[in-house]
Amino acid sequence: MNNKDIIISSNKIITKYSSDLIKRGLNLAISIDRSNLNCHEKSLLEKGKKLFEQEKYKEALELFDKIIETNPNCQDYTFWEIQAQTLSELKRYKESLISFYKIFEIEANIDYLQELLLEQANRLCELECHEEAMIFHEAAVEIKPDDSWGWYSQGITLYLLGRYEEAIQSYDKSISIEISDADIWQWRAQALSELNRYDEELFSYDKAIKLEPDKSWFWTGKANALYKLERYEEANTSYDRAVNLDFNYAVNWLFNKAKQLSDTNNYGKALCLFNKIISIQPEYFEAWYYKSVALYNLQKYQDTIESCRRAVAIEPNSFMAFYFCGAAFNILQKYQEAIANFDRAIGIEPKLSVAWNDRGFALLNLQKYQEALFDFDKAIEIEPNQAIAWLNRGTAFLNLRNYLEAIVSYDRAIEIKPDYHEAWFNKGVTMQNSQRYQEAMFCYRKVLEIKPDYQLARFNLTLLELQTTNY
Repeated sequence: MNNKDIIISSNKIITKYSSDLIKRGLNLAISIDRSNLNCHEKSLLEKGKKLFEQEKYKEALELFDKIIETNPNCQDYTFWEIQAQTLSELKRYKESLISFYKIFEIEANIDYLQELLLEQANRLCELECHEEAMIFHEAAVEIKPDDSWGWYSQGITLYLLGRYEEAIQSYDKSISIEISDADIWQWRAQALSELNRYDEELFSYDKAIKLEPDKSWFWTGKANALYKLERYEEANTSYDRAVNLDFNYAVNWLFNKAKQLSDTNNYGKALCLFNKIISIQPEYFEAWYYKSVALYNLQKYQDTIESCRRAVAIEPNSFMAFYFCGAAFNILQKYQEAIANFDRAIGIEPKLSVAWNDRGFALLNLQKYQEALFDFDKAIEIEPNQAIAWLNRGTAFLNLRNYLEAIVSYDRAIEIKPDYHEAWFNKGVTMQNSQRYQEAMFCYRKVLEIKPDYQLARFNLTLLELQTTNY
């Protein structure tokens, strides 16, 4: 669940908890009897209210301060409410808390005060001011420590702050008061997941499911915990339950989980999940495409090609699927097939610089150096700081024995990526071919500084050192 979903859920919690007084909002509250204010003070309050509505909070507060100067013990709680709201808008949260307590002194209604505090905390969470929201959460649970919702809401804010241990403590407080709320168990499970406490996470999801067995997201959460515990058969069973309850939600959840694993280089685990999705929904294009990416990174190039072909059969305009197919053919040294796929990718997206570069690489290996140069120049035109395109451009010139242009390209590659040992090595070869032996040795030494186990650079350097010594 991302932060946006968390905030939406938090809003639902507060809405569920709020009384009719909160739902009516500030405008109705202001209209309540102001018998404790004299005519001048009422006029100031009306003007302050209008300034508040115009978001002129500083000017509004100046008027409210004038009321406090003449009537410091004002018994109109609606005045203290708008004054507290104004202080909050000015980010003077601790001062606003004092004003909220003034309401309690007047009304002696703990429920109402707690609702105001939770509403304020929730509004700050919407603004992503979570630290500030905690001021009001802590006050809310202090004045009413036996209320489950207060602890629950505080737990969500602590979760958003990444304070997972404290979030769990808040959820536990909430559960000790109201054990039968499944959502609290779910939130507890999410916090435990962040701490890699997967057995406890699984326990919490089981508790949630026992209370509400028909919520698909509880089953996907349980499946996720089981996957992390490497209990794959049970995970698949839980996931199947989620699919039966809500097909679209479960499939989308599994895809997002698989993509998250792929994005963090956990390609093996991601591949298992993509295969699971495909077994359920064989025409899921994104699953085939990202399966191709996972396979490519797992160096399963023939499987990459097959997966890319399935992807483009579903979505013929997927230029990246054509690109990965071409990249796999390149590694398998099937350069004509690679070029055919790069052509398809470029035909759909002409500004795909990596496709131009990799197409040039295929041409380079086919010894079509002039054509390769055209492709490298196109790649550089689109993305001037693509170091590998400059490296390949230099190699094309090196093969054409245009050593000056080769050196220019290698220098540019090194300028972009100073530790690019391949560029330093190729520049050394070019210098050696140009009989500029001292400069060649300098380049080989740079290679060995960056990559000490580069044996060919060491061999070339040793050879040149012997040659120059003999001379």
